[in-house]
Amino acid sequence: MKLKNLLAAFVAAVILFTTSCNTSEPGTGTQIYIDIVTVQSRTETGTTFTCRKEADSPLATYFTSQVISGNFLKEGDRILIQYTADQGRYVSGNINVFAATTTAGAGAQVPEEDFLLLPNPKGSVVTMNSVWRTGTYLNAVFLARSASNYKTCRMVADQTTLNDEYPVIRIIFEPETGADESNYAFYMSYSISQILGRPGVKGVRVYYNDPSQKQEYVQIEAFTSEPIRPIE
Repeated sequence: MKLKNLLAAFVAAVILFTTSCNTSEPGTGTQIYIDIVTVQSRTETGTTFTCRKEADSPLATYFTSQVISGNFLKEGDRILIQYTADQGRYVSGNINVFAATTTAGAGAQVPEEDFLLLPNPKGSVVTMNSVWRTGTYLNAVFLARSASNYKTCRMVADQTTLNDEYPVIRIIFEPETGADESNYAFYMSYSISQILGRPGVKGVRVYYNDPSQKQEYVQIEAFTSEPIRPIE
């Protein structure tokens, strides 16, 4: 069975506006999960993914006889899948995937740039749902109004802060207008292994443009499971 790239279905569904959630398949009582996973391998006989619940929790390996069709995904990519799991969630074993799509960033190293040279470093307003770390990956999901083919959706690390205990990463989103303009959920996943590997780094601070028009941030620790917000 081949997996479909159901980008529109994933992005448009408000029910997906959560870090990870579960529902029941109608009429079966089977739990259906949604998670960001890493494509471990692709062969003619199936696909292998790895998945971590949060922070440094154990890494689960998922197997499926389904084959990802097309070239929109490759080994090492971070993707969003909707699935059922024979052995349970975050437990290594067989899964059945109903839909798969890419994430913004797809697991690439977060780029390091000079914010003073960016045309709009704050980006447009987003309603943040969650920012969290899984291993060396930094993930985020937020709600924003846009056409599905947005102009910009990326994370950028501030070069001037890389030697700080908490280097700064910004989420920059620029919407697009169009006939399908609506409130969409957007998923992101970038590698921060190079940043966390720098001497003295304890974590990162992730800034985004909050609806209150102020630069809100979440502090992500390198060795703990929970994001810590600043005291107002």
